[in-house]
Amino acid sequence: ISHWPIEHPDLQLVNDPSKELVVRKQWEQYSEWQMVLGVLKGSPPPHALYIYENKSVMPRAFLVGNISQFTTSDSLLKALGSQSAPQLRSTALVQTGDIRNPKEFPSPLQESDVTISYPRPDRAVIHSWSDAAAILVLTDNYNKYWRAWVDGVETDIFPVYHLFRGLELTKGRHEIVMEYWPPYRIGKKR
Repeated sequence: ISHWPIEHPDLQLVNDPSKELVVRKQWEQYSEWQMVLGVLKGSPPPHALYIYENKSVMPRAFLVGNISQFTTSDSLLKALGSQSAPQLRSTALVQTGDIRNPKEFPSPLQESDVTISYPRPDRAVIHSWSDAAAILVLTDNYNKYWRAWVDGVETDIFPVYHLFRGLELTKGRHEIVMEYWPPYRIGKKR
């Protein structure tokens, strides 16, 4: 969303505010009193906003077969800034030690599928399938209070790309449930 037009190959204009701009120009000719009366009568000037869709955005959840490991947050963030969208879509950037079995993720996936639903704000249910071991990337913020179960077995969640949630999956079909369990949570477990 912008007050000014933006030109970028990854952005597609969704709302062109040409008509709103004409009306706003007319409003600029009014006195302050006329503007106040217009607002009080329920006819404020329209917001002239350019609205764009980012075509290179990453999906909400996806699987990758490659990893790149970094010893520090700074080195990971520096590498992150130099990656293209397709590179980020195929290789998970993680800190050394976050993945239990890094040797299982040496190559890109040939085939994979992911669906996600949010039955509640504190719960995500993901169904995945891949032709090899994979890292699930959920582009929701990582927080240590999220817990995950893969096919009913609790597993570790770790940060991917420094800020998203990730977890290790074996080849095949899986159901993943993620729930937010802050220290103040009240009620039954899962």
